[in-house]
Amino acid sequence: MVDINGALLSAQQTIRNGGRSSITGQQSVKNNFDTFLSLLTTQLKNQDPTKPLDTNEFTQQLIQYSDVEQLLQSNQKLEALLKLSSVNTSMSLINYVGKEITGKGNTTSLPAEGSARWELDVPSGVSGMTYVVKDSNGNEVYSTTGSPEAGSRSFTWDGTTSSGGRAPAGNYSLTVNATDASENAVNVGISVKGIVDGVDMSGETPVLLVNGTAFNINDVSQIHTVPRSTGS
Repeated sequence: MVDINGALLSAQQTIRNGGRSSITGQQSVKNNFDTFLSLLTTQLKNQDPTKPLDTNEFTQQLIQYSDVEQLLQSNQKLEALLKLSSVNTSMSLINYVGKEITGKGNTTSLPAEGSARWELDVPSGVSGMTYVVKDSNGNEVYSTTGSPEAGSRSFTWDGTTSSGGRAPAGNYSLTVNATDASENAVNVGISVKGIVDGVDMSGETPVLLVNGTAFNINDVSQIHTVPRSTGS
């Protein structure tokens, strides 16, 4: 049997643990809170007139009742603020549409005609590097060795596969396998450039879209305005 204080404390604990952030948590809070109200009402209706509810105990329950109400209201207001923040972020990201960004990531697009390009940040101490290009299914389509010279530079792939054919247009990822003189793996920073063509607001955090590839705004290191072409 559920006691009145147990139901109330369970509701309080669920809220404090962030239960309002999920449908299951919200339902748990509601169930515990409803149970508390039902038990309190029943207790008042069926109390023995000769032995009324202890005043101190009743006062304590009312205080706890008020505490739960305040917690519910606070979490509801916090949710509203988070939704407002998400909307503001989405509206802010729309201003990036049409601009060129450089963002952390190893996936970029290969056009039907032209090449794909990645920006690299090679640390010192690298003695050997191999570039591996994979298609959207994770299949290797091209590989080659690269200069281990430290610094920032780009790697451009013209779309030619290891078999000599032309890779179809689409998204491709680059993996850089770098090692030092002792054959230990070395991390090489990879980023890509592209024109923002949309904003995806379907998830919890809105993201920028570049040819179907998503970029979190925190991963964007550079933003450039694309010069408009002028007619003759």
